[in-house]
This record gives sequence, C-alpha cells and structure tokens, in this order.
Amino acid sequence: MRLLRVILAAALLALTAAPAWARSDSAEEMAAKIRKMEEQIAAQQAMLEEMKKAMEEQKAETTNEIKKTALETAQKEVAKETKAHNLAGWKFGGDVRVRYEGTYYDSEATQDRNRFRLRGRFKVTKNVGWGVTGYLQLASGSEAGATSTNQTLTDSFDKKGIWLDQAYITWTPDIEGHFFTFGGGRTANPYLSTPMIWDTDLNPEGFYQTVKYDFGGVEPSFTFGQLLIKENGSGKDAYALAYQGGVNARMDRFGASISLAYYDYVRYDTNYKYANGNTTRTVNNVTTLDAVDFNIFEVLGKVTYDARYPLEFFVDYAVNTGAEGPYGDQDTAWSVGGQIGQNKKQQDWSMAYRYAHIEANSVVGAFSDSDFGHNNRKGSELKFKYNIFDPLTLGVSFWMTDKIVGSDEWNRLHIDLEYKF
Repeated sequence: MRLLRVILAAALLALTAAPAWARSDSAEEMAAKIRKMEEQIAAQQAMLEEMKKAMEEQKAETTNEIKKTALETAQKEVAKETKAHNLAGWKFGGDVRVRYEGTYYDSEATQDRNRFRLRGRFKVTKNVGWGVTGYLQLASGSEAGATSTNQTLTDSFDKKGIWLDQAYITWTPDIEGHFFTFGGGRTANPYLSTPMIWDTDLNPEGFYQTVKYDFGGVEPSFTFGQLLIKENGSGKDAYALAYQGGVNARMDRFGASISLAYYDYVRYDTNYKYANGNTTRTVNNVTTLDAVDFNIFEVLGKVTYDARYPLEFFVDYAVNTGAEGPYGDQDTAWSVGGQIGQNKKQQDWSMAYRYAHIEANSVVGAFSDSDFGHNNRKGSELKFKYNIFDPLTLGVSFWMTDKIVGSDEWNRLHIDLEYKF
C-alpha cells in the first residue's frame, strides 16, 4: 500500500510538472482521481481480507466438525466395547504423596524428630446399575490408628503395608431428585465436618442414610448413621449413633451453610482403643476414659464466595454434655478459619488458616485431627498449596500448638509433593 502511494504521488508530480498543453486534466482533477483509485483499492483489499478470514473460519469449523465426528464415533465404539466386556461404569483414581515431616519441641528435654514419609492410595468405583455403586480403596498406613495413611521411610527397606481403607456400597434409588442414599461398609465420611471432629483420613464403619433435596438454590439435608466401634463376643458392643441436619443456600456467587450434629457414643469409655488426649482413670486394674460418656453436640457454619480466587470462612463449635470425672469441665472444642484460592489446574494456589481449641474430653480423641495432636491442644495451622501441573501439587503446612492442661509446646512442618491420577 505504501509503495502504491509513492507511485501515484510520482505520477501526480510528473503530470503537474508537464506543460499545460500536454495535460488534459487539471492537477486537482488528477489528485481526485488518484484518491478515488486509492479508495477503490482499499475497499478491494478489505474485501479480500474478509474473504480470507471467512475461508479460515470455514476451515476451522470444518476441522472442528471432523474432530467432533471422530470423537463421537470413538466414544460410541469405546462404549460398545466396554459394555460388551462388562467394563462400563468403572472409575479409577488415587494419589501418591511424598512428605517431609519435622516436629520441633520447645523443651530441650524432648528430641526433635525428622521423618520422611509416603502415602499411596488407589480407588476403584463401579456403577452396577439400579442406583447401586460399589467402592473399594486400598491405602498405605498401618493397622494401628484410624487417622493416618502415612508410612515412614525406615526399617532397612522393609516393604510397606497396604490396607483396606474403604469398602462400601451405596444405593440411590432412581426417583425424581435422587434425594435418598443408603450406604454401608467401611465408608467415606458422610458427615460435614472439620478436622476438629473427624480427621480427614478417617473412614467410619457401619451404615448411614442421607436425605437431601435441592429446592432451587436451597438444599436441606439429613444424615443418620449407625457406626460400629467394637464388637464384643462375650459382652455388649460399643457403637455410636450419629445424626446431622443442615441447610445449604446459594445465591449468585455467595453460598452459606449451617449444620447441627449429635454424636451419641454408647459404651465407648470401656471399649476405647486410643485415648489420644482424652483423660483416663484406672480402677481395679481396669483403665477407662474419665469422660464416662460422649454425647457431643456440634454446630458448623460456612460462608463461601465463588470468584477467581474462591473464599471460604467457617466456625465450628462442639460440647460434650456427657463429660464427667476430674476433667469433666474440659468438655468444649471450637475452631475458626478460612481459605482463599483453589487447586484444580496448573498454577492454581490456595492458602488456608485455622485456629483450634480442643479440650481433653470435648470430642473423641481417637478420631480427631492427628496432625494437630488430637485432644487437649490449642494452636494455629497454616497451609499453602500450589499446582505445578494439573495433577501435581507442592504443599507446605505448619502447626504451632501447646497443651491446654499441662505444657507440651511444639511446632510441626510438612512439605508435600503429591501426584493425583
């Protein structure tokens, strides 16, 4: 275009420099003709650009249509083959995590501890039809303790154990709303909670029934559970009846939920396996929990805001009305905290903070947060996680805690590299 302008300008200059008798048009008329020619050429060029763009768009649409058709054909063939070999409805997943864990004690009399640990989990899910789904999860860890799936790198390269972490069946009848679910076995935790009540690695055993229905942005829910703790061949069994009801509301980007729970532990004080901060007493060479009974009321409230970096804030409060004995007044637990961000794809990040105050006999110590130190502790937790790739995250967690009754102050650091598949 610039070269054309130079040629036209040169032609105009030559014409204006020619003798008057050699010119049939005036300089002004010639300049006007040149401008008209330039406009025509510009219009033609614009038309050519539009045609070129239209051709490229048509080519892209054709390519996308071909890809879509090929994908649909492939999906149909895969579905046909999986159905023929009874492979439809299967889902596989899991994760591998490598961790550095350091625990640093305030007292010089207690040796600091440094450990390298790993976790591996593999989960299989199968939808068998009629609303029935089966779940099976294998995980590393040990038989002792229900609140950890970690294995420490130690013992002269001995092999690490794999345990049955989850094995359960759910049934959701195919009726409008799909509002009822029945589950049984060693199940994923069906209760809304924070680690103050249930450690995130804990999977209860027994049965539960959940009823929930979405009324256009307002969803009430109720969960009833019968949790089996210890079966006694020559005596009465220990179990827990767990009830939780709540409502979740959504409006545009805002969300809010509140839930009320009641956990009634029956004969747990004489059938407990790990105290983990619950106080004990020994009478006639028999050790039992001081609390005698655990009748725990819990209130949990959450507020969320959905944005580029989602926000969440929660308050959790629990009281054990069954606490008795010399530490019967140590019956309350509470926790507050929040999070910003999320971890779904590459370069996503999140940061979370939580403060907790868990008195000795407020909740069941065997099931509360193991990283925090279970019961009879107070302190802060700070976490940061970053997605190096979609399935690969780097996380850093730090705890500063101390005993509520007594003194045992320590700090704990986790550095995690985790891959999900």
